[in-house]
Amino acid sequence: MYAKIFTKIFDSSIAENYMTRHIFMDFLVLSDAEGRVDITLEALARRINVPIEIVKAAIAELEGPDPKSRTETDDGRRIERLYDHIDWGWRVINKEDYRDMKCLNDVKERSRKRSKAFRDKKAAEKSTAESQDPVQPVESKAKTTETNPKAEKPIDFPQKFSADEDFMKSWASWEVCRRAMKKPARSWNEFFQHQVDWLEKMPAPDAIESLNQSLRNGYQGLFEPRTPNRKGNSNGYKHTVNRNAGTYNDGPNLASYESLVVCGDRSKNVR
Repeated sequence: MYAKIFTKIFDSSIAENYMTRHIFMDFLVLSDAEGRVDITLEALARRINVPIEIVKAAIAELEGPDPKSRTETDDGRRIERLYDHIDWGWRVINKEDYRDMKCLNDVKERSRKRSKAFRDKKAAEKSTAESQDPVQPVESKAKTTETNPKAEKPIDFPQKFSADEDFMKSWASWEVCRRAMKKPARSWNEFFQHQVDWLEKMPAPDAIESLNQSLRNGYQGLFEPRTPNRKGNSNGYKHTVNRNAGTYNDGPNLASYESLVVCGDRSKNVR
């Protein structure tokens, strides 16, 4: 197995003990996709080539609560026992979070490369056009954009979003990644405004998870969270997205605006 280790681990509470941090990083590498390290203490010490007493001390610290941890669940514990009747076999509690962080960074890197390739292509086309027809005005398109009032209209965020730092950070990442994808909108501000209007029907934590879910999976649109922060669906934001018409049942008719498709290539009931 393998795992990506992020630099922020050196700024976390676990960094206060370098040996504990080192052994936790070994746990991440040795664990399977579900975070399990199903081997004995002696085998673990041999595998990572660390004296068994040091491994015992580090495991005791990793199994214990950490009030300084960024993670609020499980009292900040990093690992837990797989079995109650034996003293070996562990599971990395937040292995899924590490896996999701890996996917999110991969998506950002792919988006960055696509954006660079697109910019390079446009620059080459512009250079070729100018060399073939140097008299042709090249500022006409820019002037058209500047005189278009829709291009200048800012996105109107509701108060519960504009005052939420976590939402605005997730939104900024979503806007950058969505603009870098292959399917551009005719008017980005109008496109994003409809998404904000849809998200407004959710509680703020669900709206943030919807954004992060699309970032993690590289979606072209937004979907209701798969694990929403409530039971049932009592908040009234269930709706249907139609890929061809570009409409949804509780929003305006966008049939004349085909590029404003909220959910990209998918046509489904959002649940």
